Parts: sequence; structure tokens; C-alpha cells
Amino acid sequence: MSKQEEDQGVTAVAVIGGLTVLGVGIYFIAKKIKEDAGGNGGGGDTATLTGKIKNSFTNQGILGAKVTVGARITYTNNQGNYSISDLDPGTYDVTVSATNYDQRLLSKEIVAGANTLDIGLIARVTLQGIVTDSVTNGAIANALVTIGSNQLYTNGSGGYSIVLPEGNYSVSASKTGYVPQTQQIQVILPLAILSFSLVQEFSNTGVIQGTVKDSSNSNGISGAVLTFTGPDAIPHQVTSGAGGGYSIELPSNSIPGITYSISGVKSGYQNYSGSVTLRTGTYTPKDILMTPVTVYYGAAHGYALDKNTGFGIYNARVVLIQNAAERYTSYTDAEGFYDIENVATGTYEIWCIANGYTQQQASIMINANQVTNYNFQMPPVGTAIGFHMEVEFDPSNYPTAYKWYCEVAGMVAAYLPVDVSNPSSIWHGPWDLTTRPWPSNLTLELYSQNGTLLYRRTSSVTMQNGHAYSIYADLYMVNPLVDLGPF
Repeated sequence: MSKQEEDQGVTAVAVIGGLTVLGVGIYFIAKKIKEDAGGNGGGGDTATLTGKIKNSFTNQGILGAKVTVGARITYTNNQGNYSISDLDPGTYDVTVSATNYDQRLLSKEIVAGANTLDIGLIARVTLQGIVTDSVTNGAIANALVTIGSNQLYTNGSGGYSIVLPEGNYSVSASKTGYVPQTQQIQVILPLAILSFSLVQEFSNTGVIQGTVKDSSNSNGISGAVLTFTGPDAIPHQVTSGAGGGYSIELPSNSIPGITYSISGVKSGYQNYSGSVTLRTGTYTPKDILMTPVTVYYGAAHGYALDKNTGFGIYNARVVLIQNAAERYTSYTDAEGFYDIENVATGTYEIWCIANGYTQQQASIMINANQVTNYNFQMPPVGTAIGFHMEVEFDPSNYPTAYKWYCEVAGMVAAYLPVDVSNPSSIWHGPWDLTTRPWPSNLTLELYSQNGTLLYRRTSSVTMQNGHAYSIYADLYMVNPLVDLGPF
């Protein structure tokens, strides 16, 4: 058979022993089809191409990557491996693609037998976050976010978002009036999140902030008064709010690392003492731990008795006073008995006031886990002459005011404790004045706790036996008695 016949696929016919043979023509037709199947190769053995499609950054195999070799297509398994067999030797275009990855196109010369081709793909990942104020937690709009050569600005909600190749990045956030901040992050699939909390920038001041806490349970303490004093000896005060939080801006005088002493005061807690180093132009965190005062308790009880009959006085008011303030109050029962429990230990003035009796006062000591017994012997008044007296004064003029003293016609009518937080004091009589002549002198005096006379006024009054009176007095004038009629 000639070469021309072979190329044209001409069928050769042979007769062997009377049989017609067509095999030679079939062979040449098959050979021509195989040469046209793909690749640029000529004849010879077939080839196999295997390999792994992997993440260029993590080196891990990619599941489901599409691998195209010439006209042949396959997909990687869960290890990222692929295999294509029955390829003719030659040079092929190879295309690889996968979701969230950049597509790759390359050329590969394939020889007869086994061939290997591993391909790395670059992943594309979204990096997103939010930029906020470190104190208010509010969003910072138009903050500049820098990632390598990429720059973008936050939106009105303080958010930003950018698609990047997988890798390690240094990310910075900045905004006028804030201290710039830089963070490191590894950006990998499926998503990367990086947020910033920017600190306000100050020029010649700094801010100390933190929480005042109970040292026994770490609960916040509200109402604690903190005083910060620097080298200039000028005190700066702040009061902790709900939850114990506080924040105070202090002068730094452009001195880096200026030290402030701290004192803290809160009722029920030991006084706090400490210090803090102020950082100029930024915030300095400082939590304050205050130790609760251990309070011990006792009780007081006894009777209010008629001095003449010994009978109990019903509904007499019994008051414990400490530091010129009313602390505990009780009223007597039908037997004249009073009982005041859970009284903090210490020294108290105890008063008993009852209608128709001269009020009595004494000093008692309340001891821990003990009951202090005190009985009042209440002298009844002799007649129905009485007073209702109201006294008002400005406590800022007399900060040490402790008790009032009243005297009518030379007879001591009452000692009345003063509560400077409530400058209006009310006395109730009556007092026995039947043996005194009228007109008489009315004396009104104000004393401190150590007995110092703070104020005194004397005036002449005219009274009738058996009548009740009221009087209003202040530090500037004394009004006449008002006759309320028969008692």
C-alpha cells in the first residue's frame, strides 16, 4: 500500500486462502482518529497528569477546584488532589479555578507516562471592622484605615470593608483628635474581622478613668468622692457614678509621667489612699478598691415611766442621736416599753419626748452584741401652760450647731438637739410655769457640742396661766407670743 493510500485511509484487501482481509484499513483509520484526539503530540503511548491544587498561603488542599486540561475537565477531591489519564503527549493549556480564589492559566508539556503538576491559588478574603471612641463607644465616621498601599475611610457607622489576598497584614486606623492605632492580623478564609477603639488625644492634659469597687466582692461603688492632687497641691475631685465608674481630666503641664496622689471617701468604707501616673494626651486606667468598714451592732431598750406614779407612758418618742443627727427612733407600747435593735456601736444621746411630760435626755453607750437598758423617769407637768416653738436658722452660719436651749422665767424648759441637715426644729411642751410671775423673760440659746455658745436672744413675754402659746424665732428677730387660748 502506498503512503498516499495510508493517509487517505484506503482499505487494503487481501485474499488469504480464499478469505478477504480488511484489517489493514481498520488499523490506519484508528491511527488517524487518535492523532486528532488532542494535544500537539504525534503518535506514541498515552500520558497521565496528576497533582494537587492548594491554597498558596496555608498550603492546604482545595476541595472542588475545577481543573481543565485541553478539552478534559476534572475536580479536586477533599485533599485537593486531581488526576486525568489517557492524554496524548504534547503541550496543553491548563486552567484552574475555585470559589473565592483567583483563576490561574498556564501551559504544561506532557510526556508519555506519568506527569505531575501542583498549582497554588491565591484566596480573596473580606476584611471588615468598626472604629469607635474608647470612652463613648460611639462610631467614628471618616476614620482613615490603612492596609499596606490600600487606604479607605469608615462610613457613617464607623465601619469599613475591603477584599484582600490571604496573608499577614499591619492595619492602622487614624482620625484627627485621636491617637493613631496599629494592629496586626492574619487574613484567611472565610472572613477576617478587626475593629479599633481609638483614644482621644489631649495636648496638656490627660484623663484618668476607671471604676471604684468594693474590695470584698468587686461590685461597683457609686457616690465615692475621689480627690486627685498633683505637684501643684491643687485638689481635683470627682464622684463615682452608677456602677462605680468615674473619669476626670487632669492637667499634665506637658510633663510626661506626672504623679497624682489619690484619696477616696465613702460612708461605710475605709478611706482610700493611693497614687497614679498620668499619661499626657491620652487615657490612664485606674480602678479604686475600697475596703468596707466592719460594723458591729447592739440594741437599746427600756421604759418611759411616769415619775410620780411609776406607770408606763404610751406612745412616748425615744430617739438616739449621734453627731447632731437623728439615727434611730422608736415609740413606746402600752406598757411604756421601747426597743431599738441593730444599732451601730458607739456613744449616743438618748431622748424621750411625751405629751404632758418634761422631755428627758441622757448619754448611753451601745456595745457590740449587747443590749443597753435605760429607763426614763418622766416628770409630769403641773399645769396646762404650754408652748409650741419652731426655730429656724441658716446652718451654713453655724456649722457646729448641736442643740438649742430654752428658758422661760428662769426655768429650764427644754434642750433640743439640732440636725444641721434640717435647720427647722420643733419643740412641744407643755412645761410647768405656774409658780412664775408674768411678764417673764424668754431666753433662747444655741450651743455647739463642746458647750460653746453660738447664739443668744432674750425678750420679755406676758403669759396667762392655763393658756397655750406658739412662738416663731429666727436669728434676726423674735416675734411676740401668739395666745392660742385655754389649753
